[in-house]
Amino acid sequence: MYDCDPVNEFTYVRDRLNGIFLRLSEEPFIRLSKKRIIQRHLSDIQWMLNHNHYPTPGQVDFFISLLRDGKFSVVREEGRHTKSAADIQLMIDALKDIRDFLKLITRYETEGDIIRLTSCSAWKNTALYLCLAAFFALFIAQVVIFLGYSPLAVYFSGFAFFFITSLVLENEVLIFSFIGLVVFTLCILFAWTSHYPG
Repeated sequence: MYDCDPVNEFTYVRDRLNGIFLRLSEEPFIRLSKKRIIQRHLSDIQWMLNHNHYPTPGQVDFFISLLRDGKFSVVREEGRHTKSAADIQLMIDALKDIRDFLKLITRYETEGDIIRLTSCSAWKNTALYLCLAAFFALFIAQVVIFLGYSPLAVYFSGFAFFFITSLVLENEVLIFSFIGLVVFTLCILFAWTSHYPG
């Protein structure tokens, strides 16, 4: 679940929600699940899951509030320490976990009415590629120095690459792009003063 694999993350959320929906369709919760507002909300979330979209934390929050209302009704009718009230509380706790999980691991990109969740693996992979590009450029610079040439051309290429990526990228990955800019700026300054002193 926490390996930033988008397929596993979606499967985790879908399976937990489907388990809750299945439990609501069984006794003694059939009466609760037949309420029109719960039916509409269940169908909205199931539509999103069937089309490989996550529900939003707000949708999960609203579903939690509906279950809380149902729990209060059960407590009024049957008492506080009944199995039904305890089962509803377990569903509420599971939904809170799902809501917190969605808030923790995702960024939201609005496309019309659909909110698509971007997994944390996307920016981590981009950051890894930027780091590999920096190490490769620095390795080439060392080879050029070993051969007796000035590494300025390599450093300028690295600077240009990270400058372009800083214009294109956003959010967390932008930090790695700026770090690359700083590293290659320092390398250029150091190489310039070494080869052209005074």
